[in-house]
Amino acid sequence: MDLVDAAITVQLQLPIANVWLAFKESSWMGYLILSILAVCSIVTWTLCLAKWGELRKIRKLNHTLEQKLHPNSCSNLLKLTEGSFGTHRSHYQNLLLVSLKAFFRPEFGANYHSDDEGTYTQRMNQVESALQRAVAKRTDEYEKNMVFLSIIVTSAPFLGLFGTVWGVMEAFGAIGLSGGGSIKDLAPGVSSALLTTVGGLAVAIPSVFGYNLLLDYVRRLTIDIENFASQIADRFELDRLKDHPVQNSSE
Repeated sequence: MDLVDAAITVQLQLPIANVWLAFKESSWMGYLILSILAVCSIVTWTLCLAKWGELRKIRKLNHTLEQKLHPNSCSNLLKLTEGSFGTHRSHYQNLLLVSLKAFFRPEFGANYHSDDEGTYTQRMNQVESALQRAVAKRTDEYEKNMVFLSIIVTSAPFLGLFGTVWGVMEAFGAIGLSGGGSIKDLAPGVSSALLTTVGGLAVAIPSVFGYNLLLDYVRRLTIDIENFASQIADRFELDRLKDHPVQNSSE
């Protein structure tokens, strides 16, 4: 068993030793690219974790307000004011305030009970337009900084490949200038050159998982806020009917 353990230890140590040796043999271009990739990795995970925390907080606040606005808890949205909410502003709250301001625009007046069909239709058109603009603004906030993650994820492998091509070119150039050489002379340069490709893939592969998880989270938040905007418009119509029920024509 001791021989087996020793063999396993050697097998684990050899790749690490080879990587370290390749790193020490790298050219200035290799060091530069590996440094850039290290910075890209730090930036990627900093953005991913910060974005994940931000989106989770937004979803929690949105969910809390949605529960408060449930018909069982809030019977009429049209009677809410800006002071009806707490100090922690959620995106859902902003949508509701925007829609209320659009519904009670000065040109329509505050007495929506006396609206004819045309005036009420104009009110609701203003509400829907305001909600569309608000949803687009919030969706843009959800996707903020995602482009930087996309750039890093897609460019890291190519940056590593560029370092490999540069290193191989230098290695063959050195062999050519020396007037000869064997595979033993060529191997260290090629090994160092391949290290940048390994670095590029090491940055890109985990980042792809984080980026796609964030994309899925953004997609779900976008669907949620679009559904909430639709619910607001529906609730406005239903709450207006509660206050001003349609009279039966036979009466």
